[in-house]
Amino acid sequence: MDCPGRTVQANVNNISLHEFDNTRLAEVISGGLRDGTNSLTLNFSDSPNGKKGAVLVEVYIMPEIPGHLPARAFSYFVPPQAHPKSGPVLINVTPELLKTMEPKNSSPKAAAGK
Repeated sequence: MDCPGRTVQANVNNISLHEFDNTRLAEVISGGLRDGTNSLTLNFSDSPNGKKGAVLVEVYIMPEIPGHLPARAFSYFVPPQAHPKSGPVLINVTPELLKTMEPKNSSPKAAAGK
């Protein structure tokens, strides 16, 4: 989350509520995303702290298997002078998205053992 001059409330699947104010910060949402369709509700407001800048919201799925890579499930960018749009968005966690987490440079020996 990168939200200079803004307050952002984020709610994942109506379970996990997070608030960010005039910050650049990453938070772990443990168990927040599930396979299939997920809901992310974002509510933006002006913060009395800081000067307004660009807003960037990204959601990553972190791997549970050592050697696998994070996968970006959602990204929302708003230029500094634009107004971010509040409301719900859907994030689809598909098998194709999860496949992007597999190591890119696996040795032929490791691949044969699968």
